[in-house]
Formats: sequence, C-alpha cells, structure tokens
Amino acid sequence: MQKPTLTPVEACPLCDCRARVPVLEGGPALELVRCCDCELVYATSHYSGSFLAEGYYGGRAEASQHSRRGVDRKRLELARYDRISGDWLRQCEHGSSALDIGCHTGLLLDALRERGFETWGVERSPAAAVAQAAGHRMLRVDVEDESIAVAQRYQLITLTHVLEHLRRPVRVLKWIGEHLDAGGKALVEVPNWRDLSRPLWGRYYRPLELGDHISFFTVDTLTQAAQTAGLQVDVIWSGPRLAGLLFPNILSAVDLIRSRRQAAAPSVATRDDAGGGTGPQSRDRWMCRVLGAMDHVDPLLESVLGAQWKGPNIVAFLSVAKT
Repeated sequence: MQKPTLTPVEACPLCDCRARVPVLEGGPALELVRCCDCELVYATSHYSGSFLAEGYYGGRAEASQHSRRGVDRKRLELARYDRISGDWLRQCEHGSSALDIGCHTGLLLDALRERGFETWGVERSPAAAVAQAAGHRMLRVDVEDESIAVAQRYQLITLTHVLEHLRRPVRVLKWIGEHLDAGGKALVEVPNWRDLSRPLWGRYYRPLELGDHISFFTVDTLTQAAQTAGLQVDVIWSGPRLAGLLFPNILSAVDLIRSRRQAAAPSVATRDDAGGGTGPQSRDRWMCRVLGAMDHVDPLLESVLGAQWKGPNIVAFLSVAKT
C-alpha cells in the first residue's frame, strides 16, 4: 500500500470562510477546526482519494459479498427511516425511482428494490461492479460537479454516511435538489459531532475517521447546508442507537490501548496491520447478527430517550424548498 499523502482543506466546506479556531489535534497537519462564521467543524486535511481507494474502499470491495444478513440489516434501517419519516417511504408508489449516492455494493438498493423501487446507484470505488452485477443501474457522474446533470429524476435520493467525506457538500446537496422528482425527498445520514460519547475519547474516537471524514455536522450545520443548497428540512432526527452507543466506545478504547502500547513498544501491531482469528467473511456474518439484534432495541430506546438525544448519527429528510 502506498504511503498516505494529505490534501489540505484551506476553507470551510460549508461557507468558504477561512477564519477558524482549533478544536481537536489529530496529528501533524491533520486537526479539526471550527469555522468562525457558520461554526461547522471540519478537518484541515484529508488523505488522497487514490490512497483511500486502494487501501480502504478497494479492499472492502474485494471482501464484500451480497449477503442475506447484510440486506437484513438494510431492511431494519429502512424500518428506522420509515419511523423517522412518518412512513413516507412506505407510501411511495410501486415503481418509484431511487438513487443511492455512495451505494458501495448496493445492499440498500437491494432492500429498496424489494419494496418496488427502480434502483440506480453512484459509486466511485470498485464496489460499483458488485452493485451493477446485482442488477442496479449505475451512473458514472461526479455529484460534486454542479454542471453535470442526468435526465432521470428520482422520487428518493439517499446519501447515507457520504456527505462527511466530500469537499463540496453544498454542491452535492444542490445536485440532489436538481434531480428530485416533484414531491420527492432526499434522505441524508451523517455522523453527529454532538454525539454524547465523542468527548470521552478525543482524537481516538473511532467514528471521527480522521483523514477520511472532512466535515463534522451538527443538526444546526446540516440544516444550514441544506438550506444553502435550496432544500428544506422536513424531518431531522438524532435519536439513540444501541450499536452506536456500544461499538464506537469499545473500538475507541481498543485504539487508545493500542496507541499507548505502540508508543511503548513500536513493534506492536497497529489497528491497520493487526491480524485476527477469523477471516473477513466470518467476522461480517458475526457482526451482522449482533448488530441486527441491537437494531431491534432501537425503537424502545428512542421512546425512552427521545428523537433528539444527541445520538451517534443525524438523519434528515429533505425536499426542494418552496419559492
């Protein structure tokens, strides 16, 4: 694998302001700052796209399979989105079009197709071939380029855990708005900077994904990004998730322990090169079972703690703003 290089982020991805204050140090040339204008938290640099494609997304594509358990989890996610949207997804007519931006191998598209959606995907990594082989139509477009348009319009456009990776999030949201059908909605999910667990671990908090994630949204900054792009927020949610409470804290603790052991004895394996007792496929099956069981608990947690609990993720349903 090639040595990672860092690409600087010199201005706020949301408002383009260059004035910023430090929030969290992440290593040489990589720290988190807060914009002095819109208050978005963002990284001062990120790994190059070629490094991420080779060492992260590419490797995932080779190991990924269209598994029944993976689709089962996506069905549970759709049930969560139904609950958040007041059953808007279930009310979409059979044959409605759906586009998933950053679809990876197409598991969410599988679950949407089961519900009667006609499915399209956008994916930069080699995983696009897996989604296409599964029967989903793939678009070869750069959604960060506003000048590139396609003729198709969609009743649903999903962007789950993608917006935080992009250098031009407002441009992407504008592109989405321009490609929504009348009455259509965008579903956006991002990590929540105000997650209650995040301050416990500092730069070792695993969901930060330093070097990969660029923008770190709150309910306020995600709303501002949508409105700047000409979209209105119909529903926004940041409720609790059991898996989001347990696993990030466990993984962050492991990273912290490994980091301290590495400092004491540099020969100790790091997170990137450490081996395990099971292969990727067996670990995937085990994780799908555990996470699927936890997903069933989430509605109870939400009923107790509420939909605006500063959970690990923010989910927003957006539509084109009425003029």
